[in-house]
Amino acid sequence: MNVMYEVKDVEVKEEKTYEARGEDPGELLYDIVNYALYLFDEGFAIRDAKVKMKYTTEDKRSAEVTFEGEQYDKEKHGFKTLVKAFTYNDLKICLEGYDRVAEFVLDV
Repeated sequence: MNVMYEVKDVEVKEEKTYEARGEDPGELLYDIVNYALYLFDEGFAIRDAKVKMKYTTEDKRSAEVTFEGEQYDKEKHGFKTLVKAFTYNDLKICLEGYDRVAEFVLDV
């Protein structure tokens, strides 16, 4: 979200929970990022997101995502770039130790 506003200026005052779904890790990430963009459109600035995998089968994945932040305030958080959407273009997800690291392109 730091592409859109100053994340460091966002305080954790609220939590919003979302159940993301996808058939593979890419679809799951797509669902999470698009929901984060939706929250920003609704006026919520995200400071952090915590993802807890709920179940994984061969063709389905689910995760409970908790977005932490506060209501967006342009004067407090600033504004950088409007992100229109997440794209699958050049999407890479790899495992580094116990962490998954993703690299993807945003449509601005």
